[in-house]
Amino acid sequence: MQLTHQAMTENRFRWASEACAIHGQSVIDSAVHHELRSDNPGDFADAAEGGNTHDHHHGRTIPASDPSTSPVGDVYRIDADRDAGDALRKIFACIHADREFLLAGQSMSEGGKLPPCRGDTPCFQVLTAGSEGCPKRLRRSQASWIASFEVNRDLWSIGPSDRVAVVGHLSHTLSSYAALEALHLGAALHLLAGTRPDRQLAQLKTDAVSVLYATPTQLRLLAAMSDRHGETSCPELRLVLSGGAKLDPSTRKATAAMFPCATIREFYGSAETSFISVSDSCTPVDSVGRPYRGVEIDIRCPDDRSVAPGESGSLWVASPYMAMLGPDLMTGSRSEFWRTGEIGHVDHNGYLFLHGRRDRMIRIAEHSLHPEAMEAYLLAQPGVQEAAILTAPDRLRGMITHAFVFKNCRAASDESLHQACRRQFGNLLAPASLCSLDHWPRLPAGKTDMMALRCLLDMG
Repeated sequence: MQLTHQAMTENRFRWASEACAIHGQSVIDSAVHHELRSDNPGDFADAAEGGNTHDHHHGRTIPASDPSTSPVGDVYRIDADRDAGDALRKIFACIHADREFLLAGQSMSEGGKLPPCRGDTPCFQVLTAGSEGCPKRLRRSQASWIASFEVNRDLWSIGPSDRVAVVGHLSHTLSSYAALEALHLGAALHLLAGTRPDRQLAQLKTDAVSVLYATPTQLRLLAAMSDRHGETSCPELRLVLSGGAKLDPSTRKATAAMFPCATIREFYGSAETSFISVSDSCTPVDSVGRPYRGVEIDIRCPDDRSVAPGESGSLWVASPYMAMLGPDLMTGSRSEFWRTGEIGHVDHNGYLFLHGRRDRMIRIAEHSLHPEAMEAYLLAQPGVQEAAILTAPDRLRGMITHAFVFKNCRAASDESLHQACRRQFGNLLAPASLCSLDHWPRLPAGKTDMMALRCLLDMG
């Protein structure tokens, strides 16, 4: 991968932004702003180095034992959900003090030994989403994100003239990435987590936001509010970047209607890999785009051989943006590649298509099923806003599926949706039951809480 000279020489996040606001209110006064942009931040950095961080916003010194900033070994733990502005100040205090930090929420995984930092490389830690279990800590270099900041500056011209909005909490990797990218590239940052979607939508318009980072779930929530309240479009919004899950066609259509002046780009990646692929104007509807700049994609069969275009197999990735995963996770005959756990194929034009995760694929009476395909089908039905497929053992068929949906008043009845699944997938593979919920369980990152749905299923 060819990087700019700046991307090759920079290895620490910097605060180049002139503005940072939460729900429209500035959280950085002039004194703190000077310290954040300074190469000699003085007491601000000394506090983090000594284990305490001064909270300029509330005028107090926070000891390391404070639950929002407590040490995890030699790592400074920052509660990124409680006060986003405070979290950003603590992040940059740690950066100035050359101290490793962990972006966490209210809970975190204690287990797992992380690979060490390489030499004097400035590192930080993030958490995986933990949609089907406990979040895991990952260590990565600051330079691994900075490299993609520079790519995105080139791809989408993100810079000082932009106002970038983030609707998720900073403990979510997508949100913390977007926030640090905006600050590093000099864009004004607008943090909108912690308030209702209708207020977020109004703030996008009031703040004249030009770039929005959001997950498909967050976009669906905004679109539902736009539809319900008849909100007009945000004319300044030029770019919507969606990641964290597949952007289904109905959500893409609703987003385009809500933000008619915006270009919509979907990207695929993970906390471990960062960007893997990104869509363009010619991307087929079911694809997640072509490889992101500098990323190599390889589809392999079970014996570790690469397959031809159009053939399905395990998705392997080599990338300059990877977290520090350690040699035990870089398996296979070509050790620079990492197996993502996804099954997919690449077509003859280089577009990547995902079929589902290998660990979710199930066998029902000798037939294979990716639950993601059934979830995508349900999400394509009018009025269905969320869908999840869970499995359960069955004496006759080995496994069966159960469907949960969250829908609005325009959606078909549960029985009609169930019948539609039977027509689409056949009686053998269709869900044994379909239940609509009044409240959809979500993780702090906005993803479906599959463990909570599992508890509902187990309770009958």
